[in-house]
Amino acid sequence: MGFWKGVGKFFGGVFILLGLSIFIMAYFGNYAIDNLDLIEGDFSVGDETVNEFLDNNKEELEMIEEYCKQNPDEENCKVLESPTVMAVFDNASNEDPILDTIKNEIREFRIYGDMMRLFGIVFFFLGLFLYILSEGWIVGMRNASLVSFIGATVSYLYYRYAVPGTLTSFLPNDIMDVIGNWILTSLNHTLNMVLTLGVTFLILTIVLYILHKKSLEKTSLEK
Repeated sequence: MGFWKGVGKFFGGVFILLGLSIFIMAYFGNYAIDNLDLIEGDFSVGDETVNEFLDNNKEELEMIEEYCKQNPDEENCKVLESPTVMAVFDNASNEDPILDTIKNEIREFRIYGDMMRLFGIVFFFLGLFLYILSEGWIVGMRNASLVSFIGATVSYLYYRYAVPGTLTSFLPNDIMDVIGNWILTSLNHTLNMVLTLGVTFLILTIVLYILHKKSLEKTSLEK
């Protein structure tokens, strides 16, 4: 009997931590998708910079254009006429197709975020059920709440330090300038949610610990 209780507690803890991790990840992803407009604001800043450059250097650009018409084989002219460079100037004051592509691609993952959140909830309650089955209502819920608090604490530290550090290390500065505000805002809201979960689980653990202790004292007095 003790063996099966140990197995139940082990898998209960695994399922709770797995479910909590998946749920938090899905929350972060869904919030980021719902706030894609933050990227659009950062793109607009870049468009203003390009427009300002075009206005301030109009004469010089016309001279370069005329020169390239007369010398189309010039290497520098080939660079200036590349699709990437031309797209930047052509779309400076128009709706940015790059931004639209990014937003559409990201929105396609919304369905996966909803599925992940559902799986997270299912795993969490499965783990809670195993704890209750192995240790009873009060003790099982107390230990499940304690494991959840530990999981929330680790998740908070992960999203607070590891995720921003990884993004800053691996993504070029140009990309971070565009998506940095969007990512950090999504991370901050996720951290607030995780902090709320952690405090809730901590309070629940303390309350259940007190109830269990009182229950043991009452049983001892009755004997």
